[in-house]
Amino acid sequence: MEKQKTLSKNLKKTIIQETVGSNYEEYLSTADTTPDVRAITNLMAKKLIKDSGVTYISVDDYISFFKQIPLKHWATKPVFYYRDEKWDALGLLGEKIHKYTLTTKTLEFYYQDIMDVNITSLLDNKDPRFEHIENPKERMIASLEHLKEKASEGKLSKAYYKAKKIINGRY
Repeated sequence: MEKQKTLSKNLKKTIIQETVGSNYEEYLSTADTTPDVRAITNLMAKKLIKDSGVTYISVDDYISFFKQIPLKHWATKPVFYYRDEKWDALGLLGEKIHKYTLTTKTLEFYYQDIMDVNITSLLDNKDPRFEHIENPKERMIASLEHLKEKASEGKLSKAYYKAKKIINGRY
């Protein structure tokens, strides 16, 4: 029985990958169930955010990722990654309670080390630089554009290296 569940789950992932291709925004706009949204955003993160063989993750990769996610999936009120079919930016990248990823940890360090802000303050609309932007998607993209302006390759590399050390359990 367990093997059938695994095979079924793998088949669904394969079908989603083949169907979606690179037209993520269109499929996310019609996806209504949490498993479908999760499958598509996980696929997007793997395809759009290059986190291997690089010295740092490009801020443009994050911008490209978030721009393709329809507003209907963004949480407008503070949430802890996910609630009621809505996600914050970290939740959309695949972070869950007690489970972070290299891309989410790197993004957290980018904000902490380069902009001197805790990313959850930004997500909860408590950063004075972006409080005027009510739309969570626009606020995230605007903050990433600001981050991109302030960042240097050295700072990005240093933050990425710290995230990799944490992921590998050596921090």
